[in-house]
Amino acid sequence: MVNNSYVLLNDKASGNDIKLARCCPSMDLIALLSHSGHIVIHRFINWQRLFSVAASQSVENTSDIATSIEWSPNGKVLAVGYSSGLLSLISIENGKEIYCTRDTSQSSSSSAIVKLFWIQYQQRQLNTFKPTYSNNEQCFPSFSHYTLDREDEMRSFPLRHDIDTFDILITVTDSSIISFYAFGVTLIGSIDLYKLISEKYSSQHFLIKSMKRVEVSQVMLSKDFNCLMVSVETDNGLAILIDIDTTELSTKIAELFDVSLKLQLSEDTPQERRSAFYDELHIVELLEQGLQLDPLGPTHINRLLNNDYMPTFKLKYNINNNDDSNNNSSSNSKSLLDEFNEVSTKLRNTLNLSVNKTIVDRFKIVNITPLCMFEKVEQQQQQQQQQQQQQQQQQKQRFLSSFESHLDGGDQIVVTFMTPGCSKIFIGIKETKIWKFGCILLDEDSAAERLDDMFIYKDDLLCLISKNINNESNNNNNNNSIRESTFIKQFNYRQDLEYMLLGVNIPPSTVMVDLLDGFLCQAAPNTPIKSRQVAPELTKSLTTKRINVSIDRNVIAVTLGTRRTLVFDLADDEEQEEEEEEEEEEEQEQEQEQEQMEENDTVNE
Repeated sequence: MVNNSYVLLNDKASGNDIKLARCCPSMDLIALLSHSGHIVIHRFINWQRLFSVAASQSVENTSDIATSIEWSPNGKVLAVGYSSGLLSLISIENGKEIYCTRDTSQSSSSSAIVKLFWIQYQQRQLNTFKPTYSNNEQCFPSFSHYTLDREDEMRSFPLRHDIDTFDILITVTDSSIISFYAFGVTLIGSIDLYKLISEKYSSQHFLIKSMKRVEVSQVMLSKDFNCLMVSVETDNGLAILIDIDTTELSTKIAELFDVSLKLQLSEDTPQERRSAFYDELHIVELLEQGLQLDPLGPTHINRLLNNDYMPTFKLKYNINNNDDSNNNSSSNSKSLLDEFNEVSTKLRNTLNLSVNKTIVDRFKIVNITPLCMFEKVEQQQQQQQQQQQQQQQQQKQRFLSSFESHLDGGDQIVVTFMTPGCSKIFIGIKETKIWKFGCILLDEDSAAERLDDMFIYKDDLLCLISKNINNESNNNNNNNSIRESTFIKQFNYRQDLEYMLLGVNIPPSTVMVDLLDGFLCQAAPNTPIKSRQVAPELTKSLTTKRINVSIDRNVIAVTLGTRRTLVFDLADDEEQEEEEEEEEEEEQEQEQEQEQMEENDTVNE
């Protein structure tokens, strides 16, 4: 029986065209990104506007706008990707930028970041991975302690104080380059998927050989960092599932954790560097010129003993007192480049890497599987015929995929995908290198229902489904008059489905859907365990319908078109259930009382 237990928390219209909506995993916040690049943070309970995120200070022109957003696992930082490939981190406490970087190792520096994924390591505690650096601030305050008047100019990095677990931020560009950042800051490495697929697998499928570009649809790194699942679409209409072994990453967790924290502690923003430099220079000039100073109290003692100050003082002292500074003394001193190479060599030896290889370069492709083939219009033709074919494209099912990783009862990878022209949602579960597949059948008529988006929520699959409404009163044939109703439907894929084991890898020359569609036969559509009508009647002119789920907060955000956002509570309403039980008990008591009264009346008669 369908249970309409989703509670609507808010339903708001937006003044800007909404491109993405992301729910915070730790607070009642939602971040909205518009097509123009504006980012606004709201409380989704009362829709209170907290602040707007300003553009990064590294943005060079107005055409460089934000294209993607993602929350950190602890909900304290918002990652923002830009059209120029710039990655920026925003503190949720004050809405200011705390870090920005750009991947210059690949050609992705000029490619837009279109997707962001932030994954937290969840297998063992990292308490043994404490950094080995010496924190001098525990004994002596740093210069920032004495420059409180410049607090607005300096941006302290908040991650360095409250890190207890390891996480990785994954960025995806429109040129199919995937980059990995430890804590969202330290670049671990990058993968060029197009180059990887075209060079190694072009001879195994004719569509792979003739493809010119690929578009990354979904990325999932398992919670133990042992597996990376990627689904891509080629420009000639082939959906591919890529299974990558990333055990090299999981074995280096301790080293990456320690090195990343050290780099964060040594990473200062340009404002901090300039502030610290002028403070140190001022103290050095006072000491050299012999000007009258205040009595040497703890403030000046701490400044002298601060490790950030002493190298500057020693350097200037040696320059002023070295009479033979013009002599050839390069053999007795190390240059800055030599010291950098020495540190880099130690780092490579620690991580067991060669000079030209990173951890990501050691990833291995386990299998590459074509999922389906479908018709895909070229970009130029699509732009020319966009207005004419907009309604027709919206009525068609597009390729969708969703991934999730579970560690309960063993390491499991869950993959769901739906292909155009099919009414089945295929679900694959990988456990100890063995796949098993099942399916959820929607309406038998694939044109009657359309899957707009889906998300794996614990042991269930949340689906945003649109269904055509037959309006008999409207007899005209105008496409704009066609209306549809949108639902959130929740299916249990653990207990309600039958799975078929697949003990062998499917070769790249075989299409997965053709194989599964023949084996997974189902007579009747699956019944959802929960369902909620989001909108009773919507026109086909709505271009996008998306969902975003916060598993920790048990909320789902639904964006309808570009102007409307709805937030629902996914948790079961215990109070409502108790009220329903009380009502049922009261009805039973009333029925018993009526029966007793009728019996008494019959006895009296």
